[in-house]
Amino acid sequence: MAGPRCHSVLHVVLLGLADEVAESLACAVAKACGCCVIARISEWARGFAYVARRGCDVLFCPPNSLLVAELRRRIPSGCIIVVTRGPAVHDWLDAIDASASDYCAAPFDSDDLAWMIEWRRRESKRPAVAG
Repeated sequence: MAGPRCHSVLHVVLLGLADEVAESLACAVAKACGCCVIARISEWARGFAYVARRGCDVLFCPPNSLLVAELRRRIPSGCIIVVTRGPAVHDWLDAIDASASDYCAAPFDSDDLAWMIEWRRRESKRPAVAG
């Protein structure tokens, strides 16, 4: 069994997810990354305030284009990953159109999450290329 691959404490926010999805995702993220702080927040307004106050490395949310667009406005370089109960092409496309960083569906695989989180974290720290 592979051990945690994240190299620092990861601050994760689960915003507006159904309880069973949030529980499953929290377990998979903890298994994937080991050292992490996970905040489960159900209300959008509380989530916005929490992120403004404490920040986060990765934020998981439901496939709501208004929510994703507002999160992107508030955390422009943040890693925002849309989560659904099962794969659906229209959810994935809507999430990407709303500027989500990525998309994942239950059931959650710890290896896939570890890769996704690390890759997105590296991407968000790269300097922008002037055009």
